[in-house]
Amino acid sequence: MEINEWISRFQEELVLFTYGKLDASQLQKTIEIVSSFVYDESKRDKKLRKIFKSLGIEKVEHLTNLIFKIATDYTQIREKHKKTHGSISQYPLKSFFKDMARYAVRRYGENYEILIDHLTKLI
Repeated sequence: MEINEWISRFQEELVLFTYGKLDASQLQKTIEIVSSFVYDESKRDKKLRKIFKSLGIEKVEHLTNLIFKIATDYTQIREKHKKTHGSISQYPLKSFFKDMARYAVRRYGENYEILIDHLTKLI
């Protein structure tokens, strides 16, 4: 598969995982593949390389773990919301990633928003 196909698959799986319809191990495998593509892109993109450096990402495994951690943390927040309010709103995909970026800023800091925004641009 090409990068665009993997990113589309990542999008779909991330949304399914967030709504509790996909196993974490399946999402992890896709994140590993997408991370390797994004990490390779950082070798050509100075801005992305700078983001990685500021986040302490030195290996593709660091990026994989980071994306998976944000995804699982975000899913837990959504689950708490579901328990409190009885449902989870389903967003259009771009809105979903913008919401995840806002969450990443509140939870982890400004540089994480930049990373999620960059992933959103790839989508």
